[in-house]
Amino acid sequence: MSSEDAIRRTLVRYSRLFDMKQWDELASVFTEDAAIVSRRGTFTGRAEVIRDLKNAMTAEYHGILFVSNLLITVDEDSATAVSDFLEIEDRSILAVGTYLDTLVKVGDQWLLSRKEIRLK
Repeated sequence: MSSEDAIRRTLVRYSRLFDMKQWDELASVFTEDAAIVSRRGTFTGRAEVIRDLKNAMTAEYHGILFVSNLLITVDEDSATAVSDFLEIEDRSILAVGTYLDTLVKVGDQWLLSRKEIRLK
């Protein structure tokens, strides 16, 4: 599998695991010292990142993240990815924005080391 395909796989896993509220498994797509940046602030460390993502949705959330227009740039064992997203629930658009992701290669996996969420 190419680096770009492995990165796509990581980003798809992020979206699907977020939608399914699979927090323990979602944590596995982030590095231990990962950071997430959004309108809610900056959260550092895998546990804080997952806590922030949990707090970003209600218990009743059953939406879907659609991610598109993915542009990946690989530089040996690090990479950046820019993509657009829609968050949809019950036929309503909840959010529109851009993800700015930084990933690092750890063993044979690509993990998110930083995820910036910019709402439009």
